[in-house]
Amino acid sequence: MVTYGVLIALNFTSLKNLLFIQKLVFAGGAFFFSALLPALVIGVMIAKKKISGYEVDKREERFPPYMVAILALAVTLAFFHVISAPYWTLGMIGGMIGALCVAVGINNYWKISVHGMGVGGIAGAIFAIVPLLNVNPLLLFLPALAVGGLVCSSRLILNRHTLGQVGGGFLLGFSLSVLGVFASYKLFYNL
Repeated sequence: MVTYGVLIALNFTSLKNLLFIQKLVFAGGAFFFSALLPALVIGVMIAKKKISGYEVDKREERFPPYMVAILALAVTLAFFHVISAPYWTLGMIGGMIGALCVAVGINNYWKISVHGMGVGGIAGAIFAIVPLLNVNPLLLFLPALAVGGLVCSSRLILNRHTLGQVGGGFLLGFSLSVLGVFASYKLFYNL
């Protein structure tokens, strides 16, 4: 989801003015640290029988992948800081780290949808950054909601989650992503 968010930002925000190589570093780093690296680590966990599969159906097996995701996002956050990414991108990643930390606690009682949380985080980030853009907010926000609906529906159709679990995940990701971006406005932009 971070990679999708970066690709959206590279096309619809002031980041579209970056040089191609800068865009490649930004998007490539986001993909490597937030998607590829965690997938490889979780693949090793599966190979070593630490977890039973990528779906992580067993509650007691979910903690290590959550920690991998949190650490991967923390490294992504550090990478974004090093390359001087806009502060709102740091807020977005910080919000998603917060959402995953909350999900770790919720996981002890309930299986919240991380897929719903991811698409909710992207929709929340778009919702929060549109005040900085010179575009019609519906141009970006409605497609994000549509994609979120498709992802959450797929989780229901696959019988992986209940409506409450995908809705709860979406709302958690959305609200903490919005909170992270708005906090970055206050801390760094004085808005």
